[in-house]
Amino acid sequence: MNINQSLQIGPDPEIIDYSTDSLEEELFKFRNDECYRVGGNTKVNNILTRMQISKIVTTFPRKVEDLKSKCSLSANQIKNYGETILKIVEKYIREADFQ
Repeated sequence: MNINQSLQIGPDPEIIDYSTDSLEEELFKFRNDECYRVGGNTKVNNILTRMQISKIVTTFPRKVEDLKSKCSLSANQIKNYGETILKIVEKYIREADFQ
């Protein structure tokens, strides 16, 4: 083991990388499924933009307020999708086992 490995603090980066990749995939799937569910009457970017998904993946929001302040979701997006997004994120927080 080299010195850099012994000084590593926090969760294993490989776990985080895996989780964030999977989280991103699941958020894109959620966005597409939601668009399909409403019959294609809304654009996918009205559900979540790529930038918002990127912010969610890098910040792991835990509260509705985080979706607005850290991830730039609109009030309408939060009202319609906020709780579902937080449930998806929570699953990956538990998977990565970091608080």
